[in-house]
Amino acid sequence: MQGRNSYNTENLQKKFPEVYRDFFSKCQRVSSAPNSFLWAGEFSGFYEDGLLISQKLPFRVYVGIEETSDNKIQIDDKYLTYDFEEDNFVSKVFDSQLIIQFKIYLEQYLAKKKFAAGINVHFLTEAPLGHGLGSNGALATALSILISSKTDFDSRFSLARQILSGSQNGYSSGISAFIALHKSSEPILFHSQKENYSAHTISEIAAIKEPQSWPIDFGLIYSGIETNSENVILATEHTMKELHNASENINTLLKEYSHSPFKKTFLNMLNMTTALMANGFAKIYSQGVNDNALNEFFITLNQYQNLLHILNISAKTSDIIYRKIHEIANKEINGSGSGAKISGIGKGGSMLFAIPYGAHRKDIFDMIEDLRANTKKNIRLEYASWLDGIGGKPAQIEQDISIGIVSKFLSQDVVMIKFYNHGQISRQIVTNEHFNNLAKNIDIVIDTSKGKLLIGGSTLTSKDLPSQKATAIILTHLLSIKNYELMNSDIADSYGSSRYDLHSKIVLPLIKIVKRNTKRDLQLKITGGTCNDYQLNLNLDNISIALSEKKI
Repeated sequence: MQGRNSYNTENLQKKFPEVYRDFFSKCQRVSSAPNSFLWAGEFSGFYEDGLLISQKLPFRVYVGIEETSDNKIQIDDKYLTYDFEEDNFVSKVFDSQLIIQFKIYLEQYLAKKKFAAGINVHFLTEAPLGHGLGSNGALATALSILISSKTDFDSRFSLARQILSGSQNGYSSGISAFIALHKSSEPILFHSQKENYSAHTISEIAAIKEPQSWPIDFGLIYSGIETNSENVILATEHTMKELHNASENINTLLKEYSHSPFKKTFLNMLNMTTALMANGFAKIYSQGVNDNALNEFFITLNQYQNLLHILNISAKTSDIIYRKIHEIANKEINGSGSGAKISGIGKGGSMLFAIPYGAHRKDIFDMIEDLRANTKKNIRLEYASWLDGIGGKPAQIEQDISIGIVSKFLSQDVVMIKFYNHGQISRQIVTNEHFNNLAKNIDIVIDTSKGKLLIGGSTLTSKDLPSQKATAIILTHLLSIKNYELMNSDIADSYGSSRYDLHSKIVLPLIKIVKRNTKRDLQLKITGGTCNDYQLNLNLDNISIALSEKKI
């Protein structure tokens, strides 16, 4: 196996600009947050006083909000994600529990807005969910910075932590949300204490500057098995209860034997191993390429994996990967050995490995090729530090049209379009060229900047519609009114004082030209009195209208 190309946000955006352009073009507001992985802390972080070590990955998730006018919250039940096997972005089904949590917080967000309408929420990820890459935390974080009125770190983290915890039945330290918000790309030791926490980068622990280079190669190998966080967490909690019951049974059988509950002892062992790993990190940060320091660090990774086996969260393929890594990178071969463990909740997902710098890169690729052939699973190198880079930018707002932040994927020659399609309303940001193509398939297009109309894709002359500018202004105003009913007192010029002028110069000519160009009956009519008490009414059930709201 010759290897693979570098896989990170920068390269994906260069290779698939149209995917990002389409996503950003339909969302007025977009945020992103980086994925992450756990060096240590699986499951101990679910409980009070848990220690974890986590680090950013160089790929991201994106959450986009499309504003609508239907007073509804629509959350996509599918998300667009990059797929290694297809080498393309594909659509996948979302975790229902995460959608439920998103909706709870979005409803609270809209309730606080004075002029709330509706929203559609869209998702794009650069790595699939269910691979142990901190995706739930990244998504919760991206949503939190979109809907939080506060911009300080702790407020955003608190909200993201609540969303994440709710999506995992209350089992979450919040580490993946913290990492997504933190500016550092190095490993971070995180101490979870219910609502409280403390966190330190490894360079802070080692009291040195962040190293410019790493003395190890590390990466994540996808086992070919997607995980379901809800099911694995429930199964693990069952195992924890069995540990507790076994402890109680021992107390009953051996009344004279005094010991700490097994569950507490197990969690203490996880925390102790995490602390040793943090110490190992500090040593390799400060000592660099030192066989003894590397060996001690690798041992802590392996010890954590052995402890996780007690929870029965491994999978056959994961165990094979673990064994094969140690076969190709052991102490007899390289002087310091190797480390490997499950990353995430287990029962599949990805395996984390760490090996001496530059020593076994080809061996890793060859191993994966053999595993794919022998297991018939889509095992792959999902992340490699030497290929893909370290870390990434913290969570950030990528686009917010209302304050002039426009994605680099949209040219400056773009316009906001509001679509009324047979009663359904949506917005989209499009280039002028795309707008012209869309206009061919829309019954009525209103160009507010020029005061012009296109009917059935055709431009109108003064002969077709003598009062074209006035018609565009009146229709734009009418579409902004609830129930599409405009009182004559709100209509400018003689059209607001003369029902005859409104009918003969605006309504009747427009109905005729729509019928001629689209074969549709425009349901536009005047009701009420004849002089100073009439209304203009529009029914959109059988017509499509596009309104160019503004250039961006």
